[in-house]
Amino acid sequence: MEIVRKQPFDLILMDIQMPEMDGITATKMIRALNIPEKSVIDKSVITKKIRTMNVKDKSSIPIIALTANALKGDGQRYLNIGMNGYISKPYTEEKLFTVINNIIKTNDKLRLKIKPANKTPEDDHITEPKESLYDMTMINTIGKDDPAFVKKLLAIFLDTMPVDLDNLVKAGEEKNTPRIVKVAHKMKSNIDLLGIYSLKYTIRKLEGLIPDNDDSEVHIEKVKNTLNEVFLQLRSLG
Repeated sequence: MEIVRKQPFDLILMDIQMPEMDGITATKMIRALNIPEKSVIDKSVITKKIRTMNVKDKSSIPIIALTANALKGDGQRYLNIGMNGYISKPYTEEKLFTVINNIIKTNDKLRLKIKPANKTPEDDHITEPKESLYDMTMINTIGKDDPAFVKKLLAIFLDTMPVDLDNLVKAGEEKNTPRIVKVAHKMKSNIDLLGIYSLKYTIRKLEGLIPDNDDSEVHIEKVKNTLNEVFLQLRSLG
């Protein structure tokens, strides 16, 4: 909210589930903006441009919801509270462009900036080994003709997912159901992004656990064993 008050944006990508303030609450606050509140913004950073900015430029910024929980009816719920569109994670570059283009129909400059490329050369794709536990289709689509970018995404996966896995295992050992649910939600998008289909429903079962009705041990063991194999396969790519 402080950043929105300080500077203009063409569009906001709003994660639905965030700590401290969720995306729905943040959207409602943006839509309710009148003028920048000097009590919230340090006076030293209030520029003449901010003080004279049209209120409409703030309260009507297009907002796209990003969610890993695309349940039936959620899309309409996001539209009803003032968002302009929504995308389920993980999403392709083309899907993001399509949603943005549908919203920013009158902004020719921005539309030219987001025009997607027409080709995705097979030769530039990083391919998975035979009998792999993952599918590179989506990650190659996002990376398009930039293998360096794909390698970067894989490196990020290998940096973050082992930590998330350790947190999941620890939460399971402690029988901490709320923590299991939170970590599973965090891991879900990356599991989907890398096409680890054998864990698609397992991670969702963990995400949907009900406190005091813990049935997580077998699911966590499957996630641990599968991901450790995926880590080995990815590291073998070099």
